[in-house]
Amino acid sequence: MKWAAVLGLLWSTLLLLLLLPSGGNSKICPAVMEDIDMFLMGSQKEYVNLVASYQNKTLVKENAENLKQCVDTKLTAEEKRMVLNVLDKMENSLLC
Repeated sequence: MKWAAVLGLLWSTLLLLLLLPSGGNSKICPAVMEDIDMFLMGSQKEYVNLVASYQNKTLVKENAENLKQCVDTKLTAEEKRMVLNVLDKMENSLLC
């Protein structure tokens, strides 16, 4: 697995750890899943538009554009699907 794929997994895991509720419900927030899905599988324009819907500042949009471009050039479609599969398994696991 490429380092970029490992970075994608770590980023997604960190995001989940920070945003999952601490109570009995361990489901990933739908807005977070939408963001992750768009980050990995959406077009650059779609992802930047999603980010802009939360924070419409030029610097934030430029950063989102740069991150998305990096992910798209470093990860293959298969590696992106692997990240989503890991997240799906984490969400559906009784241990998480």
